Amino acid sequence: VAGITDATPSHKYIVYVPAGRWFECDLRGKPNVIIVGENREKTVLYCDGTSSNLTPSDYSYGADYSNKALNTLAGIYKHVFFATADLNVKNLTVECNDCKYCLHGDNVHFSSIVFDNCHFIAGTHVSYPIGLGLIGGQKVRITNSIIEYTTPDSFGVFSHNWNNQDSPCSLVLDKCYFKNCGFILADELGSEQDDLWML
Repeated sequence: VAGITDATPSHKYIVYVPAGRWFECDLRGKPNVIIVGENREKTVLYCDGTSSNLTPSDYSYGADYSNKALNTLAGIYKHVFFATADLNVKNLTVECNDCKYCLHGDNVHFSSIVFDNCHFIAGTHVSYPIGLGLIGGQKVRITNSIIEYTTPDSFGVFSHNWNNQDSPCSLVLDKCYFKNCGFILADELGSEQDDLWML
C-alpha cells in the first residue's frame, strides 16, 4: 500500500492478500486502494503486541515510537490498522493481542473507512476490537462482518466524536454479528452535530 503513489478515481488498485497469517502493525490505507483477502477466515492480518517485531520507521504515533520493539510499548500505542487516510478492506480477518484496537480510526486525514466481510478478533489485553474518533464529516461503514472478543468482554466498538466538528459524521454497522461483546460504547459526544449512527 505504501508503495502505491498514483491511485486515482480512474486508476484504482486492488492489493490482493493470499491466505495465510501475516504479521502487520500500523497498516494504513490510501484513497482508491482496496485491500482484498483471498478468504475471510484463512487470510489473517494480526499484530501480537508481546512480540519483539519493530514498529515502522514512520509509525503513526511519531518518532518516539518508531523502530521500537512492540513488546516495549504500552498497549495503547499498538494496533493492526490505523486510518491516516481512507481505508477500504474486504474479505479478511483482523486479529490482535496486547494492543489497543484491531482497527483504530482517530485521525483528521481520512474521509471514509469501509470494511466488508471481515472478522475482527480481539485477544487478550485489547481495549476494543474497533476504536473510532470521528470528526468533520467522516464516514465509517462496516458490513457483513464479525466483531469478536475471544473471551466475554466489554463492547465491540468504542466511538466518540470531537467538539470542533463543522459537519456531521456517520457510523453504519450493517449485518454484523457481535460475539462475546456488546455493540457500541458511545463516549465523549459533544460536537452538537447530528451524527448518524445506523445499526
